[in-house]
Amino acid sequence: MQLDRALFLASTAALATAAFATSPPAARAAGIEAPAEAGDWPAAEGGGGATALPTCGHSSKQPAPTRLACAGLLGIPGDCSKMNTTGSCNPFPFPTQQCQGWLVDYKPGVAQKAVACAVGLTKEQYCDACYTYRCGYEALMDACADPAAQIACAAIVKACPSASQAECVGLLDGMSVVGQGKMIKCMSEPTRGCKFGLYSCSEGV
Repeated sequence: MQLDRALFLASTAALATAAFATSPPAARAAGIEAPAEAGDWPAAEGGGGATALPTCGHSSKQPAPTRLACAGLLGIPGDCSKMNTTGSCNPFPFPTQQCQGWLVDYKPGVAQKAVACAVGLTKEQYCDACYTYRCGYEALMDACADPAAQIACAAIVKACPSASQAECVGLLDGMSVVGQGKMIKCMSEPTRGCKFGLYSCSEGV
């Protein structure tokens, strides 16, 4: 799913103020991001098992492309429509739309992990888009190595010298050819991708 994250955050801020500005999780879902505090995202909750970092959707999880259980082309993703949309923030279709985007932009095994994580979110977590982002991020961190990612990232670093080849490969290993192509396009736009960085582009593929 192609989405300018900055545009998404700006366009939904008014929703938080008008409808549920008093709820911290809902406010983050509407684009009002506050630094994560200790205990914000416990390891036992849906949305991943690594400690959350201040950046919305990030965690301390790192790429593990050589691990025997890494995710790749083999996998059958679940059904994004099974996400728990009964939270007070609804109608709020973004998390489900993001989940559906993984089916195209991620490799099947990676998408399987991401969707399983998203379907396991509580209704409160669904209302905080950072949890959905984190499901995608941590699934990418489980991806197997992909030589095509090295080539795609070389093109990205050439277009945007400030980008990190290692960070890029860590994100693109788990992406399909379509997703990798979207990343190249996003990061080749100086005022958008290169300005906001690899992770921002990865959220919007």
